[in-house]
Amino acid sequence: MLYSDIHYIAFSIISSKVNNYPVFNHKNLSRLFFLSLKNNINLFMLSEKQLREFLYTHKEKIFSKRQKDVEKLIERFILIFEDKNLLKQAESEKKLCFEEEIQYVVYENATYPKKLHALRKLDHPVYVLFYKGYWKDFDKLKIAAIIGSRNTSSEGLVLAKSLGKELSMNKIYNISGLALGADAAGHEGSMGFTGAVLGQGLSKIEKRLYPKENIKLLFDILNKGIVLSEIPPSKKPIKYYFLCRDRIISALADSVIVIESRKKGGTMKTFQYAASLNKKIIVWKKNIDGNLFLLKKYNAHSFKQYFEVPKIINSPINGAMLF
Repeated sequence: MLYSDIHYIAFSIISSKVNNYPVFNHKNLSRLFFLSLKNNINLFMLSEKQLREFLYTHKEKIFSKRQKDVEKLIERFILIFEDKNLLKQAESEKKLCFEEEIQYVVYENATYPKKLHALRKLDHPVYVLFYKGYWKDFDKLKIAAIIGSRNTSSEGLVLAKSLGKELSMNKIYNISGLALGADAAGHEGSMGFTGAVLGQGLSKIEKRLYPKENIKLLFDILNKGIVLSEIPPSKKPIKYYFLCRDRIISALADSVIVIESRKKGGTMKTFQYAASLNKKIIVWKKNIDGNLFLLKKYNAHSFKQYFEVPKIINSPINGAMLF
């Protein structure tokens, strides 16, 4: 491997803070990372002079034409990669993993899910995938994501739970976000054949889980399943992390199933990621603004009854696209 585990955890720390850096974005970090792999150059092993030379040589590939003050951006990157405290933080995160039995796979590991390579298309890769529970070969599993609003109706919750059970009976793995509402109901229905992606670090997850109402569900999932996160273990949940989580769900899933959605919110964001990755989109045909919007504006598959879904998943027609 070009980068060590510590270096990859350092990348995950930088990525987790990227929303706090007003001068660059995750696209810049992604492009820099892949350029370093292509050129077989470990950015953490370069001197300040060498790093500056590398950044200036490839600046047109790293930064967009719309970004101003590229020199300022380059100097900011240099400060980040030359900061010795960054590697110390990475060491601390790795120690937490050892102490709390948090496992992880890094981008260059053979076990790293190939499905996540699709996120390069979004210029937003997962550098490290931390997990607790039982590792799955996500590339061999047929996976669907049952998602929906936190305020899903009682009818929608019953549907999501029934659908989760139906998927598991058909050997279709359910991966979702452990959110209140449709996500949780889908997890419950597919218990034993489900996993969750979280928008927070996994350290002390039993005490810090958001939402806390789903703590029992978390333990139930961990009994036979897996809980994943790209966020360094010590990090607490913030809104930005949940948006990042949604793209991981979309990348791992072959199909995304929308129970109920509003025009704005996490469900719509997950859908947008899935559509951009050409995943199969399946929407409950219900008189709800978000659902109607998806069915009208996108080439999404629709269903009325939960037992229709496995057949749609197994059909050769794929994707969703704008008309």
